[in-house]
Amino acid sequence: MITVEHIDFTYAQSSESAADEERLFRDLSLTFEPGHFVALLGGNGSGKSTLAKLLNGILQPLSGRIAVDGLYTDDSQAIWEIRKRVGLVFQDPSRQIVGAVVEDDIAFGLENLGLPRDEIVKRVNEVLKRLEIEDLRRAEPHYLSGGQKQRVALAGVLAMQPNYLVLDEPTAMLDPKGRRSVLSLVKSLQRDCGLGVIYITHHMDEAMSADRVVVLDKGTVVQDTCCPAELFSDWEAMNNMGLQLPPLCALACSLAQALPRGFAIENCSAERLASAIAAAVPCSPDNLTCSDVTPSAGASQESVISLEKVSYTYLNGTPFSSRACHNITLDVYKGEVLGVIGSTGSGKSTLLQLFNGLLRCESGRVTVCGCTIPSKGGTKELARVRAALGFLFQFSEQQLFETTVYDDVAFGPRNLRLPSEEVVRRVHHALQLVNLPESLWSRSPLTLSGGEKRRAALAGVLACEPQCLLLDEPTAGLDPGAAAELLGLLRRLHDEQGLTLVMISHSYEELAPLADRLAVLCHGCLLSAAPAADILYDDALLAQAGLEGSDISRLFAQLHSRGIALGMRPLGLEEAERCCKKILKL
Repeated sequence: MITVEHIDFTYAQSSESAADEERLFRDLSLTFEPGHFVALLGGNGSGKSTLAKLLNGILQPLSGRIAVDGLYTDDSQAIWEIRKRVGLVFQDPSRQIVGAVVEDDIAFGLENLGLPRDEIVKRVNEVLKRLEIEDLRRAEPHYLSGGQKQRVALAGVLAMQPNYLVLDEPTAMLDPKGRRSVLSLVKSLQRDCGLGVIYITHHMDEAMSADRVVVLDKGTVVQDTCCPAELFSDWEAMNNMGLQLPPLCALACSLAQALPRGFAIENCSAERLASAIAAAVPCSPDNLTCSDVTPSAGASQESVISLEKVSYTYLNGTPFSSRACHNITLDVYKGEVLGVIGSTGSGKSTLLQLFNGLLRCESGRVTVCGCTIPSKGGTKELARVRAALGFLFQFSEQQLFETTVYDDVAFGPRNLRLPSEEVVRRVHHALQLVNLPESLWSRSPLTLSGGEKRRAALAGVLACEPQCLLLDEPTAGLDPGAAAELLGLLRRLHDEQGLTLVMISHSYEELAPLADRLAVLCHGCLLSAAPAADILYDDALLAQAGLEGSDISRLFAQLHSRGIALGMRPLGLEEAERCCKKILKL
């Protein structure tokens, strides 16, 4: 059992008064029992990741104690045994991958335990097979996608056969199908190995399968229940704490007055909700047409970025070579929002890095605003390309490095050798655009919350006034409120300033309503680039890509199979609600 006994914790601050104000945990007590699956929920800044690091002694409380099976984390003699028993997978898996080759990285912890070689080989083979990453055995972790890195980091922890597994947002960079696969894997590990699991997530649908749910808000436990359905009893309060209903549950709530009596919202699925809606539809419903779905605003046919038969292979010509993109032809049009989707390792991040010359294609041609990126050299051409394209990386907070927020945002304009007055104008404008209050401008960017860091990083990109913005999973790891705020900002930049956006996301409910088109990648190949509804309602195409539709598109596919809402293909929750209320005559 893990026991948290009346702990206080604060991150180091510059003064005692500041430390008191920033105290994260005050007299916190919790227990985690072996063999139980506990979902840990809460908004950004609620203390989830900090608690995870306290549980295996990476951090120490100011007061109080934490014990793992009777061993205290403040006992230097017991700390290595504790870390063997409590395996932790960080939110950013790159921070715990140290090996040059995947199988070496997995073996690293086992070697530190001094296990015999035969046992190490056996355990490495077992976890590679269990996590279905045997094909990555000889790959270099540095070149893997975010989702693949998460599996490698998990494999390294599982190989040590811990008693407890602490997972910090393990599905943040996975598509819906991949998320379910990881959750199923973790549940099987709990069942087969008797693991105690502490699972940090922002996805309520994942929490619903837990044995117990603990909700944190500002370092305090505000809900602790062995019945996850209880969270729905006071949803308004949960929403204020940064939690959000899964899309189908939210839709069911808005239609509750029309659905059959006793419909269980907490157990909502596409098939069950479709059946409930079908039972409530008035006799002989009209077969409604596509005009009932809000049309896309569209974009011009002027290309900002053009790829012609572009290919790229990591470590080409070596035994570790891995094809990331193959023969891709694609245009990004001025003023459009292009969403890029695909399963883990399909080449999405590589594609964005080819757009701005961070990677150079081995064949084909990349043209940005009329300037062709050379295969090598071309300093002037690259400068023009990177001035035109702003790039927000996965975990964009890692782009922050200056001593103050203001200086970080000013770094790009200063590098462009702009006059000081123009630098000031751009910095002020960018910080105001992302709604970062002036009180934060003089602070270190590293002291900001997760959502504030993302906005500060975005401000640094916007201050360079790019023509097109490339975004790689911009909402990964953000709570629903922070994600909605960031997406709203991107929509305003697009609608009001005509900024072209290219965005990778695994959250189709977030991406599809914003996108004019979706580009689908599979094993480095472009399968299709078409309007978002054409993609998400094409089951054959999605299956070919190893994907499946959003909750909303799967619900309406179920309705279509029942002869209801024909021609309606909503993409987001609001649009789905309008469509459902129309067919239900609400």
